[in-house]
Amino acid sequence: DQYGCDSIEEFFIYVDSLDRSVITNGFTASAQQSNVQYQWINCDNGNQMVVGATSQNFDPSLFNQPNGNYAVIISSINCSSTSDCVFLQNIGLPQWSLSPPQAYPNPSDGMINIHFGEEDQYRLEFYDSQGRPLTLSIDGDGPLKRRFHLPEIPGIYYLRIHNSADEVWQTALIRR
Repeated sequence: DQYGCDSIEEFFIYVDSLDRSVITNGFTASAQQSNVQYQWINCDNGNQMVVGATSQNFDPSLFNQPNGNYAVIISSINCSSTSDCVFLQNIGLPQWSLSPPQAYPNPSDGMINIHFGEEDQYRLEFYDSQGRPLTLSIDGDGPLKRRFHLPEIPGIYYLRIHNSADEVWQTALIRR
């Protein structure tokens, strides 16, 4: 060549992408990315690592962790990423000493009725399928009945009820 160029350089750029999604059944979580390293963290405790929780699947009760929000740090050779926090609860909720509430119909087209077996002071909490708290308007129909509307978006929602002894009863609600 008349300008002295006698070589060609080729560059290859590899882009690593990680699947940060996590699926849950309410009690356990599973990272969707396979063949990487995992470290589960407790979102409610300053994103502190859960010691020993380094597999693709995670159950908080196996690590003496409380019900709460958890995420996974996914690491490959070239990069790492953290999933969104998901709400998990273990099956071992404190014993409910009162007659358990009934939430119906379930599945529902939106309206849910709650019938309490006994009079008490109840606190209701609502969560979406990712464990994010929801604010829903609750109507009363006497001391033993309440009703509310689930959000318009079909899916799974969680209702958690605390009684005056701070015992917890929880159920999944399906919005069609």
